Amino acid sequence: MGRWRAQRADAAYLLVDQVTYLQSQLDTRTIAGGFDVTLQSEAKRTMRVSDQFDRIEQTFTLVPGRTVAPGSYGWREATIKYEMAAGSRVLGTINSSVGDFYTGKRRSVGAGVTWQASPSLAFETRHQRNAISLATGDFVANLAGLRMRAACPTTLLGAAFVQFNTQTRSFSTNARPNWRWAPLSDVFLVCTDRRDSESWAQNERSVALKVTRMLAF
Repeated sequence: MGRWRAQRADAAYLLVDQVTYLQSQLDTRTIAGGFDVTLQSEAKRTMRVSDQFDRIEQTFTLVPGRTVAPGSYGWREATIKYEMAAGSRVLGTINSSVGDFYTGKRRSVGAGVTWQASPSLAFETRHQRNAISLATGDFVANLAGLRMRAACPTTLLGAAFVQFNTQTRSFSTNARPNWRWAPLSDVFLVCTDRRDSESWAQNERSVALKVTRMLAF
């Protein structure tokens, strides 16, 4: 019987992200801890536990008919993820999460495949299934996405992402060309489009320009 053996255990980590109002009232908080284990095959296994807090001021809708009422919510979630060795041209990942979610529970499972067609061109596809139970009812949301990354010279990069959500019946696209005009200095153009997958009616369209410049001191 074969067996995987851990080659090395990478350093554990702890992340804290917190947002408070000017009156020092807590708005959102995420505390996450975990560690990565690199296997003998150079594959990586990640284990993570998170504790989250979210203060809701107004009722909001997750999906039609499933709402979250105003209030303060806290929940915990555990995630495990496996990634194939990075040296392959075809890489695979799988992940699973289980935990609380606002007034109920959430169970998620996902998988992804990346094909490194060449040093300057890569394609990535992924799928995630979320089974969520709330006080207002249960639902399942499936997310499927396709991403392409390309680089012409080392100063001109680009990425395009397409995502389909079965629960909200939305089809989203995002394109981001990136010109590195100086060391650690970039110009980003982000184009976003979101449509109804049945009627193809446009729900959102935006274009954003971002310029960064590194300054040495």
